[in-house]
Order: sequence, then C-alpha cells, then structure tokens
Amino acid sequence: MVATHLSKVIKENTSELFSHDDVERVMERLAQHSPKLAESLSTQLTHQQQMRVYRQLLVDQVPIKDTLNIASIMLESSEITKDAILIASDIRCGLKRTLTNGLIGSSNDFNIFTLSDGLEKMLMTALNKAQQAGSVALDSFPVEPNLLAQLQQNMPNIREQLKQNGFKPVLLVAPQLRPLLARYARTFAKGLIVLSYNEIPEDKNINVLGHLG
Repeated sequence: MVATHLSKVIKENTSELFSHDDVERVMERLAQHSPKLAESLSTQLTHQQQMRVYRQLLVDQVPIKDTLNIASIMLESSEITKDAILIASDIRCGLKRTLTNGLIGSSNDFNIFTLSDGLEKMLMTALNKAQQAGSVALDSFPVEPNLLAQLQQNMPNIREQLKQNGFKPVLLVAPQLRPLLARYARTFAKGLIVLSYNEIPEDKNINVLGHLG
C-alpha cells in the first residue's frame, strides 16, 4: 500500500522532479541514436528551455519515452518559438495517436464534453484582451471572477457525469484555450483530461455528450 501511494505521488510530481541532469541523460541517449539531431537541438534550445518543455509535458502526464520523435518536433517548433507551452502543444499534436490510444485504446469513438459557444467566446475574448495588453502565458491569462467560479463549480460535474456513464472524462476545447483549461482541471477537477481539437486523430468519431458552460 505504501509503495503504491509513493508511486502515485512520484507520478503526480514528475514534472517538478525533472531536472537538468534528466535533460542531460535524454540528450545523451538522443546523441547515440541521432547525433545530428541532438547537436541541432542543443543549438536551438538550452537545457533550461528543454527542461521547461519536458516539465510542461509531464505535468499533463504525456509519455516522453519516444525521445527521437519528441526531439524532432521540439527542434522544428523551436525554429518558430521558444515558448515552452507552444512547443509542448506541438509535441502533443505530434503524439496525438499515443495520447488517444492511452485513453480509448483501439476504439474509434470519443465521448466527450465541449465548451458552450458562450463560454468559449468569453474565454477567447479574455485571451485576446490579455494578448493585446502584452506578452501573456497561455496557461495563466486572467479571466473574470464569475467565469472562474463557473469553471470551478462545473468542471467536477462533467468529470463525474462522464465517469458515471463509463467514459474517460475528456473535455475537448480550442487549441488556444487548452493550456489554461488543463491547469484549471488540475486544480478544480483532478482527473479531467483536457484535449484540443487538433489532438484528435482524423479517423476518430467525436460524440459530444454535453457542454461546459
């Protein structure tokens, strides 16, 4: 029982435990398989920047075993941006088959909730307003207190509704909103999985069971 609890605690806090030494070990393994890729990635991103990307992936419990594929996407994305959240989002898209298989296996059906049109519009308005005021992190832009209270109250409800119906608790949202709502899910409704539209493979059927908001 103690070992099981400890394993769970470590899994939930892997993102905080991932260090510069871990980046070094990842790069050493990468260099053995693809020296040029490892060299190019080191040129594009410092270990500190890479560590932020890996931590961003791990906080959402994204598997990072596919080092070669992750490094390739990280390198390509880093030519456009150095933002860890944006790079991690690109990696998530590249690993979408892995992400969805981990949730529904070989099934072709995704039974999910989405945001209501009104809630999505309000969140996009808040994001646009924050971006117009300057540089903003996609996972922490400010929203109105009443809107935050609505999310805090309703996110656990949709998680439980989906679980009671035998489905994985998945909320499907616009890519720009996924980082923020994933952070809220970790805070308000642990276990609620937030995916963006571009993280669902094209051959999957999306069944919308309800709306948040």
